[in-house]
Amino acid sequence: MKVRAPLGGRMAARVIVVGLVCHLLSGCTDVKPNGLDNRTECDVQRTRADNLRDNVLMRDRPEGVSFNEQSYVLPCEDDDGVGGVGWNGNFTTADEDAVRAYYRGAAAAAGWTLNYEIPNRASGQAESEARRPQMCFESEREKGVILTVYFWSPPEAGIPDLFVELEFAAQDVTCEKWVR
Repeated sequence: MKVRAPLGGRMAARVIVVGLVCHLLSGCTDVKPNGLDNRTECDVQRTRADNLRDNVLMRDRPEGVSFNEQSYVLPCEDDDGVGGVGWNGNFTTADEDAVRAYYRGAAAAAGWTLNYEIPNRASGQAESEARRPQMCFESEREKGVILTVYFWSPPEAGIPDLFVELEFAAQDVTCEKWVR
């Protein structure tokens, strides 16, 4: 009695080709922009990003702020080697002061410490400061991760008013990366 292999030669070749194409398109190829060459590292980062996405500071939002979209970037997929999970939104009934107060309280309740805070532009923030997060928090529970809060103030058409992100990297990230 002959036993036939589950996949014939042509079918096996197709499976291998499809597998290679999927692997190359998955974002975790063997050669990374930041020099990482270990798929396992990318898998570890994906697990960490998934866990961070479930963080209370990513799930809960300030009252009076609409949710636009979520972001998700792994360090192994980023040229700078820094990834993050975050979201952006617009003020509906809230204002910047209310959102700042929300994050001061919510972050502290979740074990995060405010490392620095930059006043809003209406209070004299220089244009060059607009590229930095206006609030940056660190946590003993989430070593190597920072919580950043960006405000675009005054708002520009088509740009969300607020961007909140938990940033992390293969190496630890601290708020010091943003201090000039």
